Amino acid sequence: MTKKVTEICENLEKLSHEKLHLVYIRTLNTGLIPKLPIEIPYNCNADKISHLKFHMSQDSLQAKALFDYVESIMKIFHEPIPEQNFEWIDPKNQRQCIYLWLFIQTIPTLGILQKTDKWGRVINAYPDLSMPSSPSCAKTCLELAKDFFNLWNMDQPTRIEAIEQAKLGWIKASKFKHKMIKNLEKGIPELTSWFENYSAKYSLPNLSNIEMATFAEKLPLVLAKIDMWNITDSEKIVILNKAYNAMASQKFKQKPDDQKGANFWLGATHIRMISHIAKKKKMSERDILLSLINDAYIKTEM
Repeated sequence: MTKKVTEICENLEKLSHEKLHLVYIRTLNTGLIPKLPIEIPYNCNADKISHLKFHMSQDSLQAKALFDYVESIMKIFHEPIPEQNFEWIDPKNQRQCIYLWLFIQTIPTLGILQKTDKWGRVINAYPDLSMPSSPSCAKTCLELAKDFFNLWNMDQPTRIEAIEQAKLGWIKASKFKHKMIKNLEKGIPELTSWFENYSAKYSLPNLSNIEMATFAEKLPLVLAKIDMWNITDSEKIVILNKAYNAMASQKFKQKPDDQKGANFWLGATHIRMISHIAKKKKMSERDILLSLINDAYIKTEM
């Protein structure tokens, strides 16, 4: 038995971290091995193998049952998803990477037929795989999403179909435009935080357990959540219109503390002139005014 345990542990070492994780989690769920006081991290393969090896090496009927279970579960892995099915995702597009992770959180609601494995267990949703529930950055979101599609207990055509649904959803979301989104894309941290709190007032789906305070890319996260709102475009426009109107009264719209408003008025002709110059130079009207003032001041000092 010792030799067989050594051999199966060597085979476990050859598994990818996501497949080893599935073997470990499903073995834990059977009760054949006890849960540890502190959960082993997702990517910590050595500790998971050590835990399994220790209990398979015992001289007992339960150890034999554990060995048989681990050996059998390693034979049922589905074919991995070909990388070409993920070619539509740009790893540098943080918003898109987060979108895909948020998408897989909704998979149980997509109407895809649930199936049971040979032990009668339904493993068809991200939470059921006990994978990390609160990624810290967009890169991790993409990695976990790919892991999910390789572990999800569905045949390959069904998993590829779900990826295609994600792709179509992304194409639709990326075509949606609104002035509120355009303002968010300016990357003002205070505006991003305000909108996250503001939009939470609405009955929008609770998409994830991502901690906004600790997530590395806050703006892409907020935008990806908008992409995943499970409402019509008309309903989305109503919410974003209200947000845009409410935005005007917020502190981040006020002038900086170290600047003061100029106490003079400009006529329509001068406003048109400034707008024309700004358009030609591809600058904001404010920056044009500051540039003109600086140039005039320098000339007076020469």
